Amino acid sequence: MAPYYGGTETPGDGSRPNPNLTRSEGTLYRQIQTDSVLTPVLGRHIAPAIYETSLCTVCCATRGTLAHILQCTPQDPAPSSIRELPVTVRRAITSSDYNTQKLVVQCVREALERQRVGGASPLGLSAGRLTGSS
Repeated sequence: MAPYYGGTETPGDGSRPNPNLTRSEGTLYRQIQTDSVLTPVLGRHIAPAIYETSLCTVCCATRGTLAHILQCTPQDPAPSSIRELPVTVRRAITSSDYNTQKLVVQCVREALERQRVGGASPLGLSAGRLTGSS
């Protein structure tokens, strides 16, 4: 096995963040790959004073996991049965393509922005482009 930082990927590691991503985009890309994005569920454990609940702030009915918040919009709340990331997102987090990585990072940022109270996204992106919904 090649060392992780030795220029090639270790099997099962997924793809490295593209070098054209900014540092913050690359960091978020790795967090998406490792399911360590600061969602309401994770935030409730890390910063309970800030995250008073682990519920999605859009639908207020389901735990705000990354899989859920990516698919939950004010116009179309996601069902509580969602447990996995959409196939398109799972593919994107193993891609080495800059545009694919950038799109998944933007969609996650938009989903996180919707979790803020008031929810409107300043990015103007549609998570549906990545999740397959409209």
